[in-house]
Amino acid sequence: MINLNSFSKRLLESVEGVGIKRHGAGNWLAVLTKVTVKAANKWLNGESIPRRENLEIIAKSTKVRVEWLQYGEGAKTTSYVNENISDLDALIQLATPRTQTELLKIAEAAADGRLTEDDVKLLKVIADRLIKKE
Repeated sequence: MINLNSFSKRLLESVEGVGIKRHGAGNWLAVLTKVTVKAANKWLNGESIPRRENLEIIAKSTKVRVEWLQYGEGAKTTSYVNENISDLDALIQLATPRTQTELLKIAEAAADGRLTEDDVKLLKVIADRLIKKE
């Protein structure tokens, strides 16, 4: 369950991180996500949260990860991905071409913060199954 007050603090932090002041944040979010200013202010006041597609728009525009914005989980930005990209490249080189294609799609989605909770659960099932095969 999402703590609405914690979410609103992360949302404001994200918006302020790109130079938008609190006073104009509701209007900026409304224009960005094509909702009413009242709806955007509810997000900022801890009364509700945006739908997933709006979370993705906000995260991309404020350069934060969707999971961090929504749940406060993991790194705030994708910079950690760039730090470990050489490890990922080495791992991908060990895979077959077909597997490489799919791994790159997953890595790109993760770097952009587009993996949903269901996606992560599915990846865990796959990883657990592969470990059992070893």
